[in-house]
Amino acid sequence: MPFSLKAVFGVRPFVLSLGLCFMSCVFICLADPARLGDLCDSDTKCRSAVDHSVCGFNRKCICERRRYPENNGTLCHEMPRLLGHRCAEDANCIDIPNARCSENNTCICTYKYKDTDDRTACSARPRVSIPTVTDLWLGRICNLEDKEPCPNWNITNQRCMSEDGRVNTRCRCVAGFSNVYNEGECQETQTYFIQVNISHELGCLKRKDREDSERCYIYHPFRYIKQYRNQNTGHFRNLKLRSQIRGLDGAFNQSDIWDRYVSSEVINMTETRSGFQINAVLQIMADYYTVMNGSEIRIHLANHLKRNDGILGTSQLRVAEPYIDNIQIEDFDECEEWQGRLNDCSKMAWCINTYGSFMCSCYYEFEDKSLDPISRPGRVCEEQTETTTQNTRCSGGSCKTRWEWVGFALVMLFIVLISFLVYEVYIRKKELREQEDPGYSKLKRGRSRRSRRSRRSRRRSRKSISRHNRESDGGNSDCAITIDQDIPTKDENPPTYGTGDS
Repeated sequence: MPFSLKAVFGVRPFVLSLGLCFMSCVFICLADPARLGDLCDSDTKCRSAVDHSVCGFNRKCICERRRYPENNGTLCHEMPRLLGHRCAEDANCIDIPNARCSENNTCICTYKYKDTDDRTACSARPRVSIPTVTDLWLGRICNLEDKEPCPNWNITNQRCMSEDGRVNTRCRCVAGFSNVYNEGECQETQTYFIQVNISHELGCLKRKDREDSERCYIYHPFRYIKQYRNQNTGHFRNLKLRSQIRGLDGAFNQSDIWDRYVSSEVINMTETRSGFQINAVLQIMADYYTVMNGSEIRIHLANHLKRNDGILGTSQLRVAEPYIDNIQIEDFDECEEWQGRLNDCSKMAWCINTYGSFMCSCYYEFEDKSLDPISRPGRVCEEQTETTTQNTRCSGGSCKTRWEWVGFALVMLFIVLISFLVYEVYIRKKELREQEDPGYSKLKRGRSRRSRRSRRSRRRSRKSISRHNRESDGGNSDCAITIDQDIPTKDENPPTYGTGDS
């Protein structure tokens, strides 16, 4: 049987010839590869284009084993061997157990795992529960009608008070005093206003496993959900107590001023761009010889955050960085802020704000009836009675009007006014006369000088006559000199002297 190409290949001889010719042209005319994925016919040509590449089984350039492509196929990068090394996808971090490629193209540990010291692997992360808080002890329930509703109230500085939104009245510290969680003795405190910005919280990723869904392993940016905007929700109350008890209380009790810290109370929380802001009232034990200013307290809290990786106490809430710039502490004005609820001054008293505290003083015409008017004045102010007013303002305890003295004072005032008017008229007339007759003033001055000389001459004459009479009485008592008339002036006739009968 003769040999036939058609019988062997199933095609006509000229068709097969055309195919072989085309394939030979392709191999002869094939361009050298320039990047990964280009056609190739040898490893040498691939390496000349991209280092650490080979010609694969599909006749295309690929990276060598344990390398991955980068830069649009122009580079073969070594597979990462440590956490933090560069990667392009999760498969590149396969040599590091329990690692994945993060958004910034570096290998990190997956959920529930953390870095080891040598960064060669990821070890299991210890489980951390979401911090839970219990309601605050609000104080001992009391009855305002009891004679002594709070035991030893005059020593412990507690009073039976009612609060807005609460049914029961409880023993609470008076304004200017505070205690720890409404228990124990009330201590005199200095009040400050503190603001802290929170940016991250310890959170949980959504997992199907119920046990894992109640556990947290990572910190993520705080998300202020709509339930936090309503103060009546359980979410808001839980976050408030978490920020207050585990946050501020835990932070200050671990700080360098733990011995002077008493308590804090969160007023409200506000949403910010990076999380939320805690607004609270801070109570520090009063020491007026070493008053702490807001800057000093702020530095102590920032130092605690640096030691604690920014976590506020044990709340698992992280303060935004830099810490010192996200903490604000200043004096709290008890008289104006928070509608004056942190001062107990009487409605009939002035409230005077001081640094860290305040003072009260009863209005004028109101009497201070406070329980401790020396150290805590202005708490009870009552209008003064008639008897009290008389005793404090009138001599002898009597305020009867002495009308005779009033009349006498009015008469004397009238006389003084009339005298003043007469004198004023006289002066005015004199000035007018001098203006009308200039010679009148000169004549008046000349007469005044002559009159003064005449008076001096008469006084000298009297003295000399008296001396002569005394000398005469010593020699002859029957002989005496008497003055018949006044000694004339220089312009008048000389005086006449006469002697008595012997």
